[in-house]
Amino acid sequence: MRGDLVINVFLLLLAGYFYKLTYSFKQISKYDVMGPGFWPRIVLVFLMGLIIFAIVIEIRKMIKKVSQEEDKNQKISYKKFIFALVVSFGYFFIMRYVGFVIATLVFQGMFLFVQGVRQVKILILTPSVLTLLLFILFIKLMYLPLPKGIGIFRSFSLLLY
Repeated sequence: MRGDLVINVFLLLLAGYFYKLTYSFKQISKYDVMGPGFWPRIVLVFLMGLIIFAIVIEIRKMIKKVSQEEDKNQKISYKKFIFALVVSFGYFFIMRYVGFVIATLVFQGMFLFVQGVRQVKILILTPSVLTLLLFILFIKLMYLPLPKGIGIFRSFSLLLY
């Protein structure tokens, strides 16, 4: 537990250092509203928020003094980990063939299933909403050119964007 806390504090300091570095990026145009450091700052603020959340959880564990017996009862599922790793790598390799939208929908659904979610409503609704939010953020707001796929998948993607 203490090691996790130390690592999280180190990661928080590292993310803070990188955040500070984003202000040294050279601005290409004086009229550029967001600038080159905008997106890295967004990601780093999100990362720092997650790290702070993890630190709070670790401190709570230390305060409650979770017994070692409870820690021993936690089983690590290596099958789930390996499958999640394979699905994650597969997502990046398959995305160029089936496009961002379809690959993201399938990936999120598979990942939830691997993690033990079996409710059909959640398996359909969660990936759909998250993919829609990512679609709006990356494609509509930030104008990022994401993979559209090949063949019929490309035709489907072109209907969307």
